[in-house]
Amino acid sequence: MLDTSGPGTNALAVSQPVASSGAVTNTTGGWPGAIITPDGRTVLIVAEFAPKDGQVRERLLKVSTATGKATAILSNLNIGREQVLYTNATGSVLVVSYAGPGVSAANARILRGDTYTPLPWTATTLTAAW
Repeated sequence: MLDTSGPGTNALAVSQPVASSGAVTNTTGGWPGAIITPDGRTVLIVAEFAPKDGQVRERLLKVSTATGKATAILSNLNIGREQVLYTNATGSVLVVSYAGPGVSAANARILRGDTYTPLPWTATTLTAAW
């Protein structure tokens, strides 16, 4: 986390790690995506896992910035990738895109709790803002 109100011009000096990949249990790869909530309390992380069958899977996790530990698994994907495009202040409502087998790479959905609501999104839409 970068404290933009901190003194000086050294970003490293006014930054602190939220969590390492080892702090989030059972991750094997990196984090293909991460975004912090506006309230600064949560980081939403797309984390890679490789179970015993060797096939990489991904989970969308909520991680506490205070403890560096995962507080919730928001999705558990066998194949594919989610990307968080938007989060409300606390991370309870997300807009995510998903790419995976049988799903067009061009899509976006609202994730609230364990419910996905599709958003209008065409194959020619490359990006959007909320």
